[in-house]
Amino acid sequence: MLGEINNCSLVIEDGVISQISPTIPQGVDQEIDCSGKTVIPGFVDSHSHLIFAGDRSAEFAARARGAKYSAAGIATTVSATRAASDEALSRNVEKLLNEAISLGTTTIEIKSGYGLTTHDEERCIEIATRFTDETTLLAAHVVPLEYRVDPDGYVELILNEMIPKTRAKWIDVFCDQGAFSGEQTRRILAAGKAAGLQARIHANQLSHSDAVAIAVEYDAASADHLGQSSEKDIEMLAASNTVATLLPGAEFSTQNHEKIGRKFLDAGVRVAIASDCNPGSSYTTSMSFCIAAAVNLLGSQSRKRCTPQLQEALLHFVEPILVTSPRVREQILQFSMRPHTFTWHTGQALISLNKLGRTEKERTHGTSRNFNSRSQFRGHYRHCSR
Repeated sequence: MLGEINNCSLVIEDGVISQISPTIPQGVDQEIDCSGKTVIPGFVDSHSHLIFAGDRSAEFAARARGAKYSAAGIATTVSATRAASDEALSRNVEKLLNEAISLGTTTIEIKSGYGLTTHDEERCIEIATRFTDETTLLAAHVVPLEYRVDPDGYVELILNEMIPKTRAKWIDVFCDQGAFSGEQTRRILAAGKAAGLQARIHANQLSHSDAVAIAVEYDAASADHLGQSSEKDIEMLAASNTVATLLPGAEFSTQNHEKIGRKFLDAGVRVAIASDCNPGSSYTTSMSFCIAAAVNLLGSQSRKRCTPQLQEALLHFVEPILVTSPRVREQILQFSMRPHTFTWHTGQALISLNKLGRTEKERTHGTSRNFNSRSQFRGHYRHCSR
């Protein structure tokens, strides 16, 4: 559960929180008045698809008429992304990241997955590394149209060309109906791990499969989506090191009303929330919205209990901080607004895009205000219990 400390001071020294005290420390270089506000950890968005071009608004209109979401729409984005220049793709990422930062995100993962050729997947990862160290090779997003009659041939391309050449940190596979089979997923994850990549997986979004068992088998950092998971899947996750990453934006957009999130928490599964920002099924960078949507994802019977636990799941390992409204729950109530005064990361007040987690010399975008010496925040402070 979240703990709360009122009327205290928080000191940042060399980019790290060094002191939380009810008294006013001496010798600070700069004081920031946080009266009437709350200092909380910044949001970690561990699942996003920001490298894309094109438009898929027609899919939203189709779902409004009752159509179901399927993975087939990804091909539309693949065509547009392949045709887009590096500059156009980078501008779109920068726009979305500036939006995310303004809404309190301080750490973000970015996937490839809309190139699906060796060249395009490589350039998507190259673009992603300009903005974050948390890059994921998702060449196994769907089988591209040119390999439709030879899906195993595409798997061989991933194994023999894409994985050996990638600069990504993570390897991911969409193991689901209309995407990749369990056997194909195992081969890709095994090759990725052998190449030094860390595993994660898209699991049980559209249909139930053995994706969760594969995630546990390969010690994946996370299994994401999970809306079609079984009781056995939940038990396996509870006994494993794999985090269940729920993606409420996608559930909201695709009108998935399974509401099984509470079962993960009740079983003791470690749960995270991410935006799944993408042009087809979750076009949002707002983690506040995703928290609010997660209340519905967990089911109406547990709304009074779920919000603090969701916040803890989201914020538990987050180091950066941001200054926001007087109470954390206002973050949920004002999910369509921008309640943040500033977002800080490693001692920097982020005004616009910086490469998150990099030193000042390595930053090449935007501006920042430096609080890397010894700065004091005074006011209302809310923190996560450990």
